[in-house]
Amino acid sequence: KDSERPTKITVTSIGRKINKLAMLQKKAKSLPKTVAYIHEVSEDLPTFQMRRVEAVIEQLKRENARIVEWEVYKLAGLPSYVSNKVKRFITLKVMDYDTIKKF
Repeated sequence: KDSERPTKITVTSIGRKINKLAMLQKKAKSLPKTVAYIHEVSEDLPTFQMRRVEAVIEQLKRENARIVEWEVYKLAGLPSYVSNKVKRFITLKVMDYDTIKKF
């Protein structure tokens, strides 16, 4: 189940995945293009939280479960003090799902 959970894309997570974390950290100056690319694809916290929300909503859709905001927060492992951007994203996703489900 943990393998299905999204992982935040960072230098550390990529380094661990390819088993080269120490090299990425110690030899960063020797790998400028690699490090630049990793920073380009790295996620900030709100982006990662929204990706987790997407995954939770897709899982609930597959299970034909009711989608309610508090449960999305809980299943995505989000604190109650997320950014307004993430709050709006969750509200819109739940409203979209409710609208689609009615038709």
